[in-house]
Amino acid sequence: MIALRRGKRHGACVTSWHSSCAISLMLLCAAGTLSAAPRETIPRAYRQIAAEFGLPATVFYAAALTASGRALGGRGSRPWPWTLTFKGRRYHYPTRAAAHRALTTVLARGGTEVRVGLAALPWQRYAAELGGPWAALDPHTTLRIAAARLAPHLAARSAPIGRRTAGEFDQLIARLAPRFALDPRLVREVVAAESAHDPRARSPKGAQGLMQLMPATAARFGVEDPWDAEDNLTGGMRYLAHLLACYRGDLTRALAAYNAGEHAVDRHGGIPPYAETRTYVARILKLYGRRTHAYRRELAFDRERAGGMS
Repeated sequence: MIALRRGKRHGACVTSWHSSCAISLMLLCAAGTLSAAPRETIPRAYRQIAAEFGLPATVFYAAALTASGRALGGRGSRPWPWTLTFKGRRYHYPTRAAAHRALTTVLARGGTEVRVGLAALPWQRYAAELGGPWAALDPHTTLRIAAARLAPHLAARSAPIGRRTAGEFDQLIARLAPRFALDPRLVREVVAAESAHDPRARSPKGAQGLMQLMPATAARFGVEDPWDAEDNLTGGMRYLAHLLACYRGDLTRALAAYNAGEHAVDRHGGIPPYAETRTYVARILKLYGRRTHAYRRELAFDRERAGGMS
């Protein structure tokens, strides 16, 4: 069993970690926590980074406090830069070196599901951006990554729905699509058909966000916050790439499965006889202009299934 050890001298202050929520939700939930706090009581680094990314400093500091706060006896609490969260437990280390030793030990033993630093960034998702275990424990590095993620999300949450346009998410789609070997044009057409570019869209059946993920599908593909544009797009693209691998690049069946479910497509041997699904597939294929798409077998969530499809 992988465990984070107490330091020899000061040890790690361990506290219970409540629900494992996305950082973006931390910010929104914490919005009222420090809204009345004087701005001058917030450390300068938080104020500078918040201003750089257009975030309210009080909200940004509250989010960090929620993610990594350490009690300081009778002096209240403050965000702690050398914090690791693993298997539902939060560990505070007295020095960066101590936290680095613990993090490298966990990673060497295969424990990738660990959150690091002031913003509790998921290592598995942000390893490349963090730049290694030592850099991951640099306060400015983690705060900047968190601010860059939160700024567009907060703007999308506060913007009137009528002002949203297709171009609002083009840059995000263009950045994420190559991870899943997807053509950004195809993803844009799916988003337009699913939600009309509204990150707060909810269907009568409960599908959520830009790519209209059902809760079970969102959980299956690692989505923590379906209302966060990047998280939703990442999960939706992962699902679409999985379907393309399962159906070996057959875009007609992949799109039908995205709309009606894999079992419905398998049961009917193609597009199910549902008017909604047929209209959905025809619309996207017409706008996209192709019926096949490149795929990568390793992106199939269920590899045995991918190998067994014809």
